[in-house]
Amino acid sequence: MGNRQLAVVVGVLVAIAVVALAGRAITFQSESVIISDVPELTETSLDRVVIRNNEFETVVDKVGGEWRVGQYPVVRNRFEDMWATTAMFQKAELIARNPENHSIMGVAAENGTFVEFWKDDELVDEFFIGDQQFAPIGERMITPWTVFVRTCFLRRPDSDDVFGIFCDFPDRFPTDPKFWRNPIIAEIPRDEIQVVRFRYSDEEFELELNNSVWTLTGGQFNKEPADSQVMVELLQYLEMLVASDFPTEDEVSRLDFSIADITLELDVRPGSTSRSARVLFMRRDEGGFFVKRSDQAYAYILEDDLAIHVLKKIADFVVEVDVPSPTQ
Repeated sequence: MGNRQLAVVVGVLVAIAVVALAGRAITFQSESVIISDVPELTETSLDRVVIRNNEFETVVDKVGGEWRVGQYPVVRNRFEDMWATTAMFQKAELIARNPENHSIMGVAAENGTFVEFWKDDELVDEFFIGDQQFAPIGERMITPWTVFVRTCFLRRPDSDDVFGIFCDFPDRFPTDPKFWRNPIIAEIPRDEIQVVRFRYSDEEFELELNNSVWTLTGGQFNKEPADSQVMVELLQYLEMLVASDFPTEDEVSRLDFSIADITLELDVRPGSTSRSARVLFMRRDEGGFFVKRSDQAYAYILEDDLAIHVLKKIADFVVEVDVPSPTQ
């Protein structure tokens, strides 16, 4: 067993022992001690959440009724999981009072996640939260959340008391902004797409659905049947086009999408629930593309291994016709 594996095992055993001993001590009390003075921490009662540790910081703001990380909308399912967790704060039970246990539970300043809840520029409440599956201090591997305990730990910064709530999964409060930004560039059900249009510097063409048949128009082709298998694969990626990564602020400041290298237009059929989309691509020096919807202010990165499935050329849709050899 390697040193890292051994450290993880030891961390798990220590965490279990601490929680078990704390729980045993509490059972001698006449009743559980519940955390006090926790206000309502909900999506409607707050307008800012700040999540940070010694490496990252994420600020989630409510802007015009929508929650955003910078300019990006949040990932809704992750955001809802966070609120489901804060809803249990008011019923958190006392786990431990010994500050020597703070690091083991992931609520020490050295390895805890610090979360602030704000409303109208006023701090509503703040906690160190031990929800991490891994919360090392230097070379020391610590696992506050384990499958054996399934507990998230809470501690106010001015108190040694640590409280616990049930957490079915870890990392409810990730600190890296990338985990909160919605990576979906475009999302249109394939049965709502009527026209797919590509514009390159050397060719332009479109694919249109006519009487359940996709046709190709461009170059020497005029409403010729397009390769159906290639269309199926293309629509599979277009119905939820997901970014590979996000550009840095410095990269964004240097982008000019008015001179995009490639334009992809998706027109929806009449009566669709989705909107048509115009997606702009600019090549990156490192490979891949910067990508932006024309109706949005923020950009994404799409790596080559994904872009190859989306950025097609006329030749990809040409149906090969078998020409019989002349009889001898």
